[in-house]
Amino acid sequence: MSILDAIAAERGPLFIVGSSKNSGKTTFLNYLNKELATRLAHPVGLLTIGRDGEPEDAVWHHTKPPVALLPGNLFVTVEAELVRLAMDAELVEALPFATMLGPLVIGRAGNKVKAEIIGPDTNRQLWQIVARLEEHRCGHQLIDGAFERRTQVASHDGARLILVVSPDIAGTPEGAGRWLARQSDLFGLPKPPGGFPAPPDVAPLGLYWWRGDQWTTEPAKGAPVYCKGPLTDSLVDRHLKDLRDREILIEDPTKFFLDDLRWKRLQRRLRGFYVQRQLRLLMAAVNPFGLMRRFKAPAFFDAIAKACPDLPLMDVVAGLENKKKA
Repeated sequence: MSILDAIAAERGPLFIVGSSKNSGKTTFLNYLNKELATRLAHPVGLLTIGRDGEPEDAVWHHTKPPVALLPGNLFVTVEAELVRLAMDAELVEALPFATMLGPLVIGRAGNKVKAEIIGPDTNRQLWQIVARLEEHRCGHQLIDGAFERRTQVASHDGARLILVVSPDIAGTPEGAGRWLARQSDLFGLPKPPGGFPAPPDVAPLGLYWWRGDQWTTEPAKGAPVYCKGPLTDSLVDRHLKDLRDREILIEDPTKFFLDDLRWKRLQRRLRGFYVQRQLRLLMAAVNPFGLMRRFKAPAFFDAIAKACPDLPLMDVVAGLENKKKA
């Protein structure tokens, strides 16, 4: 089964996450929306973590691509944008949330139209909106989200995502390939085996050791370890000896903030590395045009494919694909 057919076959939210700002997420969202429209009998929902499809970037002031709505698309935006689209879209539901740009609504496109989509401020609101889209018989939702907001993806165990990789993540194509390979490894981390102690529901940030029947901040020999919050270089430096021959559990892959040196040191010492909530990386979209640098499309794609031989890849502008099966 092709990766696009596999995406169409599974209902639910799918996050499109960029490696950096202006990485090409909206271009890929438009491509995937069009591809799913040919494979599904029901409309696709489009929403964002933040704001997408605006005419000009608020920081760099360059032109940005609009969100290309297709007839039947449900989409989340602010009331004023739906009024602007009055000839091409209708109100489906006024949501009980508002942003700095105005009250949020769910609209339905009646024609092909270029739009701006605007999303909620919190994780809880995001998942409530996903539930409302499901109620409106919208079983597939594409969510545009920046990499720095990936914690909203991680708030839901088993969430699916696609990474969009641009040259701005590294100085060379090979560097971008290594970055994506690490992300692929992190998103592939397993859950802990049966018998691993349940992590504390509420706890300050830091490392905890299991002592018989409770978690403690005092290192314990041979005990499982739980990291509440980000796993950072400084945290590993302070406890490297204490982590020898341990199994460690972190909340999810987005809490991993180790450089290559610390990660290699830690890997040599640990017996197991697990995540409390898994994320499913389905594929990566490759965009050779960044804000700070550009690479030739075939060379950039080939470097990414070499670093990630088992991950489905696409460059939807250049028409490149490694055709890995889902």
